[in-house]
Amino acid sequence: MNQEFPLLGVISPNFLYRSMIGPALALGLDLRLLGTQLEQIKEKKSGCDLVTVLGSAIPISTIRTLESATTFFRPNSTALAALLARFPNSENDNDTDLQIEVLAARSPHSQACAWAPTELIFRNGLHRLSVAPVAQLADATAVSLQRIALDAMQENEIVGVASFVFHKVGTDFIVKRAATGPSSAGNWTTDASTTGQFEQHLRAILDLPLGDPGISAKFVATGNFVGAKEKNMYRPYLHLMARSPELKMHQYRDSDAIFAGHVTSSGNKLQNLTETIWHALDYLDGEIDE
Repeated sequence: MNQEFPLLGVISPNFLYRSMIGPALALGLDLRLLGTQLEQIKEKKSGCDLVTVLGSAIPISTIRTLESATTFFRPNSTALAALLARFPNSENDNDTDLQIEVLAARSPHSQACAWAPTELIFRNGLHRLSVAPVAQLADATAVSLQRIALDAMQENEIVGVASFVFHKVGTDFIVKRAATGPSSAGNWTTDASTTGQFEQHLRAILDLPLGDPGISAKFVATGNFVGAKEKNMYRPYLHLMARSPELKMHQYRDSDAIFAGHVTSSGNKLQNLTETIWHALDYLDGEIDE
């Protein structure tokens, strides 16, 4: 690529693409949503100098079909295949298992960084709550998990943001699954990190210097809500914002997404934060009305 911003094509579900628009506008970068269907992507990617795929929006075989000498993919199909071969994904989540995600980023020039490890908390098989940093994790263990993620990024030549979910087995942690692109567990970084995951992904694939991934509070909790996909959110906002003014609300407005949005709170007292987020989730999901 030359020394000017490319036209960036994004293969992604709508809700992830919308989350990238704000950081792209702040950087002065033009985006083009390419969708997730092969023929649509072929038509829309014309003129794009660079394409990024968020998560598992399309199979690796489709990426191989789309890659060409004139269009860079970051990450590319070779790197994606190597990562998935190294960490075959297991999706059998247990609500009581301790699961920790490490989100990392890497540029083509091998600059890399990782955010604070994040605990994933499940309810009825769905990832509903993320807490960073992990309160019960020793500092040395946190650094060790970050190093595993960073080494995997380097060895598999992953460019962009990627997530690594660790499952505790006895006293050890093993990688349960790995995925490229921003993750739902990393949504806390938008409101409580010096550099959020969507901005960092853009910096990485553009080969710009990476931003500081530091956390901006002692603790941060983010909850994914499943209700309210269609209803007007004005009245729920009146209640939740009056009760907890520090809440940051994010709606996806995408009927195809698993979650309708997420809500974040940060501060010094972890128990208060998690109680606040669970209340918000129960209210938004229609489980409680006050």
